[in-house]
Amino acid sequence: MTDEQIENDFPNFTKDLRWQLIKNSIIREHELAVTEEEISAFARQIAISQFQQYGIYQIQEEHLTGFIKKILEKEEDRERIIRRIYDDKVISTVREKAPIVEKEVTSEEFRALMNTNEEEEEI
Repeated sequence: MTDEQIENDFPNFTKDLRWQLIKNSIIREHELAVTEEEISAFARQIAISQFQQYGIYQIQEEHLTGFIKKILEKEEDRERIIRRIYDDKVISTVREKAPIVEKEVTSEEFRALMNTNEEEEEI
């Protein structure tokens, strides 16, 4: 990578790193775990979605099971599924602890809030 690429990508890298540290902290603090059943269920959803993409809605169980097995045999795919399940659990945990409160604002107030957020991100 060039110095310019590093400089351009650095803000995104720091955001990603910050999120990863926060996520790992939440996982440890709330003792979140991913089970084999959850991994298989998620892989099943992926397989069904892929078949449906091609207009196949009636899938024989042995074909579905074989496809799920192929998905889970690929270590990269398996790790991606595990990360996704953890992400979903972290987001659920955060939503439980910090519920969203809706607030009506005028368009001017909204613009002011957006400007404030943009300025904070630059820091």
